[in-house]
Amino acid sequence: MSEGAWERVLSPIQGELLEMQKIVRQSLHSSKAPAAGEPGQLLTFASQHTLPSVLVLLCARLFGPPAAPVIALAAVVHFIYLAARSHQSVQEWPGTGDPRVCYQYPVLVGDYLYSHFFNCLCRHGILSYLQPLARVICQISEGSILRLQNNKEISRAELLRKAALKEGALLLGESCRLAARLCGASEEEEEILYRFGLNYGMALVLNDLGFEVRAYVEKALALLDRLPLGEAREALKELVVLWYQAARPDLALQVV
Repeated sequence: MSEGAWERVLSPIQGELLEMQKIVRQSLHSSKAPAAGEPGQLLTFASQHTLPSVLVLLCARLFGPPAAPVIALAAVVHFIYLAARSHQSVQEWPGTGDPRVCYQYPVLVGDYLYSHFFNCLCRHGILSYLQPLARVICQISEGSILRLQNNKEISRAELLRKAALKEGALLLGESCRLAARLCGASEEEEEILYRFGLNYGMALVLNDLGFEVRAYVEKALALLDRLPLGEAREALKELVVLWYQAARPDLALQVV
């Protein structure tokens, strides 16, 4: 996705996104954040690293301007996503290179970021969301274990699908659902956004693995059509479509 398109998608939540980044920076400023090595490069606000937080803020915007707890939730999700990415960057043994960089460093960075997720929940009064987010973190770890297993009882393709659900899609689904809950959405709307996040998350992860993901994209767009009209819904639809157009230009979709 081009920078111009990304900025257009972010236009409804620019102010809130800056506030989220401020929370993250303040949290990291309180201690010495890692700055060197590949995992340290994850401590940025590049578009690919802020996607879960963007989804939180856009889902909340469906029901009104995101309040302070929603912005804090976006920061929490940012820490969880980066922590998971850091842990997943650990090279399989045996590997080459300095073990401190290949193995020890990404594990320590991931643990460091997970500690900020918990601290952020406490500081901003949303500790009640610890349980669902902790469940997601457990699933992420289970997905990583599953992906590395040599399970001959199921096909490699099915194993990767299950790992994709746990490692990536569940975080997006739960993030969308909790954002809606914080804004007073109905249980039906929460469930729609949860399923939207799951389908979009599956498309993102499986596309990188070479799978056909059009069906997931179409499901995600159909779910959005069941949500309140407005700028936020159109931004969510544009986000999904533009990503798919960039990922699969030969099979591009159009926003309906």
